[in-house]
Amino acid sequence: MKPPTLDPRLNERLKEAERRFEELDAELISPEVLKSPQRLRELGQERSRLEEIVGLGRKLARATQELEGALELVQDSTDDELQALAEAECTGLPKSSSGSCFSTLGKF
Repeated sequence: MKPPTLDPRLNERLKEAERRFEELDAELISPEVLKSPQRLRELGQERSRLEEIVGLGRKLARATQELEGALELVQDSTDDELQALAEAECTGLPKSSSGSCFSTLGKF
């Protein structure tokens, strides 16, 4: 059983969004930006637009890591009870992470 993978283009866009989000955090505290209310507002609005996307991207990355760990347990386990728990975890993760994340990321 292999974990679901993101479309490489979506994955790259999420990485770009996270990079820009971090750049904006740095810019928003720079003295030049703080002196310009208009620039501060523009950067704040851009950061606000990216905040939900970046948060969902991070949530999706965590869920993917958890799923990969659970799949590894399933594949490596000889203990039937542990394997059943890991399989339950594997089937539960994609549903919990995909619903809201993918609907929002689809707009991205």
